[in-house]
Amino acid sequence: MKKIFVLLLALAATTAQALSVYPYPTATPTPSTCTAEESQLLPRLALAVLSADADQREPALALLDRAVRRGCDINVDNGGRALELAIQFGDAPLVEWLLARGADPSLPRAGEPAAAQAEALLQDWLRLYSQTLAATDNPRRPEVLAINRALKRARAVRALLSR
Repeated sequence: MKKIFVLLLALAATTAQALSVYPYPTATPTPSTCTAEESQLLPRLALAVLSADADQREPALALLDRAVRRGCDINVDNGGRALELAIQFGDAPLVEWLLARGADPSLPRAGEPAAAQAEALLQDWLRLYSQTLAATDNPRRPEVLAINRALKRARAVRALLSR
């Protein structure tokens, strides 16, 4: 059953779909080691947390936590690291969670450490916000408010990475 869950995640199934097949109870004892193959799935688990609906976020985070506690490499790069994904989504709570568990923000991706990526993302949001605000006479428009929320998330991520 566990392999089915892992396969569902690997095939980009939603967290809710994977959890409906394999609920992964928290009382189950945690195996002591993580295989290299399982470590490669860690970024997908992070993506499952990021894309989970509000009611599925906690179970998805429990799966990620279980993998990290078993010794899966939190810094594994399988087309992207968990920390990079959290930065791209502007998910400050997940960035903080990953940093607390050993995610290394100094590891480069495409020649940039995580802090530089966060700063670039923030600058992109600032530029988009300025352009959108200049194109409208109503700063309360939904798109302006959505960009403003993204800016707040990007600032929170940058603050976490600058500690």
